[in-house]
Amino acid sequence: MHSNQLQFGYEEALQRKQKQRQ
Repeated sequence: MHSNQLQFGYEEALQRKQKQRQ
């Protein structure tokens, strides 16, 4: 379950980076 939380945070960080680029 910890892995799931880490994956969620990682995906959110990626989305934030993509939004900043745009």
